Amino acid sequence: MGSTLYLFSVGLSAALCLGQTNQSLPTGSSADLSVASRRQQDLVVSGKVTDEKGEALPGVSIVVKGTTWGTKSDVQGLYQLAVPNAGAVLVFSFVGYMAKEMTVGTGLTLNVALDVDSRALNEVIVTGVFDKRRRMEASVGITTLSSHQIQRLQPNSAADLLKNVPGVYVNSSQGEIRNTVYSRGVGAGTSGYFYVSMQEDGLPVTNVSGTSLGPDYFLRADATINRLEAVRGGSAAITGPNAPGGIFNYVSKTGGAVLAGEMRAKFGLEGSANPYYRADLSLGGKLNRKGDLAFHLGGFYRYNNGVRYAGYPMNYGGQLKANVVKTYRKGSVKLYGKFLNDHNSYLDFLPARNFDKPGTAPGIRNTDTFAGPGSQVFDYKYSKAAPVRRFDPENLIHARDRALGIDWQHELGGGWSVSNNIKYTSKVLTWNSVLPLGILSANELLTYYFMQSLGRFGTYNFTDLTTGQPALTTMQLPRLGPNNEFLGFDFPVIKGQLPNSVIQPYPVLLQLARSNDNKLNEVLDQFSVSKRVGKMTFTAGLYYGASHMDYQENVAGLALSTAENRPHPLGISITDFAGTTYQATNPQGMLNTGGSFKSSDLRQKQLAFFFGHSWQITDKLNLDYGFRYDHTRVKGSSLGSVTDSSASAGGYDENPLTLWDNAVNKATAPWFTDNTIATFSFSGALNYQFQDNLALYGRFSQGNKAPDLTLYTSAFSQDQVDKQLFKPEYVTQVEMGLKVKRDKLTAFITPYYSRMTNLATSAYVSDQNNNFYYTPNVYSSRQSYGLELEGTYSPVSQLSIRAVATLQRTRSILSRSWVTGDPGAQDDRVEEVRGGRIAGTPDFMATLTPTYTAGRFSAFVNYYYLGKRAANNLETFYLPGFGQTDLGLGYRFTKRLTLNGNINNLFNKVGVMDWQAPGGFPNSGNTGGFTPAQREGNPNAVFSILPIQPRSLYLSASYRF
Repeated sequence: MGSTLYLFSVGLSAALCLGQTNQSLPTGSSADLSVASRRQQDLVVSGKVTDEKGEALPGVSIVVKGTTWGTKSDVQGLYQLAVPNAGAVLVFSFVGYMAKEMTVGTGLTLNVALDVDSRALNEVIVTGVFDKRRRMEASVGITTLSSHQIQRLQPNSAADLLKNVPGVYVNSSQGEIRNTVYSRGVGAGTSGYFYVSMQEDGLPVTNVSGTSLGPDYFLRADATINRLEAVRGGSAAITGPNAPGGIFNYVSKTGGAVLAGEMRAKFGLEGSANPYYRADLSLGGKLNRKGDLAFHLGGFYRYNNGVRYAGYPMNYGGQLKANVVKTYRKGSVKLYGKFLNDHNSYLDFLPARNFDKPGTAPGIRNTDTFAGPGSQVFDYKYSKAAPVRRFDPENLIHARDRALGIDWQHELGGGWSVSNNIKYTSKVLTWNSVLPLGILSANELLTYYFMQSLGRFGTYNFTDLTTGQPALTTMQLPRLGPNNEFLGFDFPVIKGQLPNSVIQPYPVLLQLARSNDNKLNEVLDQFSVSKRVGKMTFTAGLYYGASHMDYQENVAGLALSTAENRPHPLGISITDFAGTTYQATNPQGMLNTGGSFKSSDLRQKQLAFFFGHSWQITDKLNLDYGFRYDHTRVKGSSLGSVTDSSASAGGYDENPLTLWDNAVNKATAPWFTDNTIATFSFSGALNYQFQDNLALYGRFSQGNKAPDLTLYTSAFSQDQVDKQLFKPEYVTQVEMGLKVKRDKLTAFITPYYSRMTNLATSAYVSDQNNNFYYTPNVYSSRQSYGLELEGTYSPVSQLSIRAVATLQRTRSILSRSWVTGDPGAQDDRVEEVRGGRIAGTPDFMATLTPTYTAGRFSAFVNYYYLGKRAANNLETFYLPGFGQTDLGLGYRFTKRLTLNGNINNLFNKVGVMDWQAPGGFPNSGNTGGFTPAQREGNPNAVFSILPIQPRSLYLSASYRF
């Protein structure tokens, strides 16, 4: 593969040299033009593209009809394009507007005004297809959002935009990172991005997905985004890597004919009036007089305290993106790069009561946070030989991404064309987060189990480290029988009280100080060659992804804190019956510092061959089909930690009276992984266009997904690796799509069927020695029937109503879940359910967005509804349906200056998106194993919920120059 990359680089260098000697043209030339015409002196036409009100339209695609020659308008709507002759026809297309064709003629200036088209079925798409085509001709379920629509919506994250796509489930309640996205039930009940490909400019953000390392840690939507193309299922199985659920491609802006740009400033009040500040920049233009060398750069910086203020910022940092495009007679070369340096936290789960109608527990508001305080800064070690490390929660989750890529498009002549998009990325993700794991009671056994003090009898004094005041005094006593035989433990409370005792008696919050160090270096490359023969196009290509992951998952410590907004750490001292006092916590309230570690050094190599054939059988009927063969190998080693029995009784500081550092660890023997999976995927479709405004397509797809790289990090020993089965997951999909456009109405109606098999599930549990491990995988299957609806109705020119809805029925064919009990495997079992609901999957979800425009004023309301969902596959209880309303107002003061105001979650609804089980860690994470019998046995148990983000207000200004 190294030689292949070398040949690609030689070819790209040759293309750049070629571009310096050929006459300029902003993208590739057509293979259908004669050699003689290529030798003529080109005409250079320029002009401005506006809307029907005369406002500049940036990012409009201008292509010479019948070719791939083209360019895009800049921020001021200006463009410049070399054409072969005066008879050339230019096609102007832009998301949300009617495409227009104009003959160049003898003039050198061609100004064009585009009319609004609420669904723009004639727009050209590039995602999910092997050749560029109009949406009316495409046999894929695809939705596009323009930069203007993205700016207006004020999304919480890049994934948040996908709520405007039918069939796509999005949980963005945790903030800008750790989101969940899946489509058409593919991935239902999972977290993360395991079945979809999040892409930037046609390549994945990363080839790795997981809750602790995945694409949204490194993907941000800012002013550099030109549009979003979202493909649901279908052709994604063969046009994207490991993406049977969909491809979501964030396409960047490129430079235009003149220097132009846009500046955005945004201020907000989030949650309980916590400030939000953000600035965006987009700047582009030509770099030489010819205009065949252009640049674009931009990015953002953002600082905010978050919707739930923990005493320190929730997000701070930004990114810079840039590209330079060299266009030449036969094609183009784009050099692009990105530098991301961002710090992010994510919203935690809040205490809840009432399984019949889950909501925050009494005394808890949706603006409260259970994140740890910024004062919990401490030093610790993982083993004797390890260096001293510092844990600082204000560093948050620190993401750094350096990416550099080259995208080459070239026309070879005779109907042949070639393209290659290659990218190198170096990612670093460092965690410093204090996370809530659940609420316990100070007078129950689990609290002392997590203190690792069971059997250490005596008096326990809890001190509020924020106020410095005594909070609670308890005792640990042996429970003895009539013959002094040991029967168990008692934990009486001697004096004191803790906040929010209405939740449960003497509540204490169990928190985990997580300190991960993850590094990921990747080379991603997609090469394709196409041949056009009459009305047929053949495409073949290779995809190569090489990922090297250095993954370190560490526990810096545990803490017990008060169960209240911005929890107060509790300092704990123990006085035994002999009068000796021990300090259980360090001065910051941490227990068991440097508690455990695990590291993995894994390499994944994925090589895929794909083939596609598109045939315009008649003017109305189009056939396309393709297949993909993927070969994925994961190889590497991992190691964990065990107690170092040779360490002194006093731990790292050799003081037996300080218990917090007494657990000295050492590394285990390494275990090894070497696994190879090969899969074959197929997709085929017919599209019949009855007339210009009516088309119907049908598609069958058989997709596959190899186990994700992060799944290989779950083992804790060679024995577990050997027992763990890694199988490819199979996704079968059938869909039809009706595309309709009338004078005032456009609509997409797409019924579909999805079936998934080999879905792996495991549980995170502990043994009798408090060592944690994952159970072996068990496998399930499920199916989904659904109907996607997308449409826009414009009864009058000032009013547009956009609606997106999904009706679906996702049920298990066979669902397997681990049900765990006491520590150890002796009472663990697998429970099976057939025909039940799938966790987290609604039968109905919809978005309704009416937009009103009158002169310089505009307003919209965005209403999002998510239906009732099963809490787990056992249907132990249900998460209720809810609706969220967002409001937006805008006023254009001048052609350059626009002011917008937005209110997200206008009515401050507390919609429940996710939950955690009762019983504290690790039970809280095993939601699939919480049975109806356990609920009936403790109907008033405290569990946790993740509500949607509380109300926030934003004011933003945009200035174009």
